[in-house]
Amino acid sequence: MAWTRRDGSLYPPAGSRCALVSTPGNNLLRASLPARRPASFHALWPTGLVLGGLCLLLTLLSGCRPDAVSPTPSRPALIYPTDTPALVVVDITPSPPVINPTLTPLPTASPTPVVAIVEADSKPPLQYDLVYLTDNRLMLWDHSSMSQEALVNQVITYTLSADSSQIALLRSKGITANGIEMFDLERVELATGQIQILVDDTPRISSLSFSPDQQWLAYSIPGDDYTIHLTANTGDLTRRTLASCQSIHPTQCTELIWSAKSRDLAWSDREGLWLYSLSSNATRLILPARATIPDPRGSSTEVSVRYQNINWSPFGRYILCEVVVPSSDVRWWGIADTVQDRLALLPDSFTTQPPRISVVWAEDGKLFVTQPSHFVENQQPAIELWNVLPTRSDLLLLDQRYTLPPMEIYTSQQTVGLPDFSLEQPYQANEYFFYLAAYTTGVPVLSALVRFDLRYGILEKTNDLLIEEQTIQWAPDGRSLLIGNLEPKWIVTGESTLYDLRAVFGAQSCCFTWLPTR
Repeated sequence: MAWTRRDGSLYPPAGSRCALVSTPGNNLLRASLPARRPASFHALWPTGLVLGGLCLLLTLLSGCRPDAVSPTPSRPALIYPTDTPALVVVDITPSPPVINPTLTPLPTASPTPVVAIVEADSKPPLQYDLVYLTDNRLMLWDHSSMSQEALVNQVITYTLSADSSQIALLRSKGITANGIEMFDLERVELATGQIQILVDDTPRISSLSFSPDQQWLAYSIPGDDYTIHLTANTGDLTRRTLASCQSIHPTQCTELIWSAKSRDLAWSDREGLWLYSLSSNATRLILPARATIPDPRGSSTEVSVRYQNINWSPFGRYILCEVVVPSSDVRWWGIADTVQDRLALLPDSFTTQPPRISVVWAEDGKLFVTQPSHFVENQQPAIELWNVLPTRSDLLLLDQRYTLPPMEIYTSQQTVGLPDFSLEQPYQANEYFFYLAAYTTGVPVLSALVRFDLRYGILEKTNDLLIEEQTIQWAPDGRSLLIGNLEPKWIVTGESTLYDLRAVFGAQSCCFTWLPTR
């Protein structure tokens, strides 16, 4: 559960604010499928069966074959899905027709008022533990006892293991005689408080990343020779140097991202997208920092790009990434195939200005996509689910698309027109629900929190907010929200009061991370 900005990157600017929001249990406003919810889907099955049979018959008569996989191009280029997904995907099996239900609002008794901020008492009833930093101390908030304790002093940064049982942290050792600050990279067992040194006497480290199996810790050392390293989580003080990172920004490359089975490590720099294989102990460039895009004249143009917001599929092989043209506002989303070293374009993801789309992996390996509104262009917001299929040359097949109601569904405080908005920072709390934040354009305003039911396509609003906050972190169950990186706040379920928690955690607290129930 890492901190994310609206652009998907990690820690926010130092001046940003924090808030904690607990979503109400009662539905304030809900949008659902017309009339009889899932029954409306079943009502379509006779027509769908007839059309499906006709399509299958025509396909067989025309001599169908499975989609061929394109050979690996000499230079990775954008691969465009067909305008209309084929019925036949694999082994001449017809796929079901795409259903495009429109979510319609249900009436609500009364709007939720704008939140008021008040100071919380010393024991807020939070539902999960929190780890955070205050005055260079690593702290733990225990929600069951409603108390906090200091774990380690002189901590600069930290990261948690996948199961939150261990914390890797960078600890200052002070300034040496030649004026250089040195550090130790250490591991802390949360259950026992035991500390183990993994790397001693190192320059400042950034981009700490535990492997999911907790056997390895990857990190980078900024400087003139920006290097990426790997150390075993055993305390033997040995390390591997994986590569020299050609930094995109003056101080860092992108985050180091492990595949789900801890086999591969990915990152990007100004040369492209890189992959380190643990089994072969080898690093290779899978996508150069160049892409071919169509121009308005119908031809194609090669441009320099960079890859950001990279994230592995839950099943490995594919990496979701946002492709950005430097020194411009042009960007789009794509899927990098690490087996065939190619990049497939996510349709309708090209943007040149806000509001932008949001894309994350769902637990089942599908892509969960939110499309923003553009009311001037008569474009309604939507939620899409995409299958990733290796048998298709374009990799992607639209599975479902839900058209959403206008902005007034998400905020009862809108008074002038219908501004464009986007549903951002989606978080899947379980197999059924995604939680999202609704932002209006112009001055970035977090207007509301919503929940989407994957089973029935139901969208419901859980909170009206109207606060100018951008960086958020969902709690494990999605029912509470941390916003910003400083000055945390909290809202009681079913109420409209936002509680300032600085008196609880301290005015200098930051870098909060939720822990699952221990």
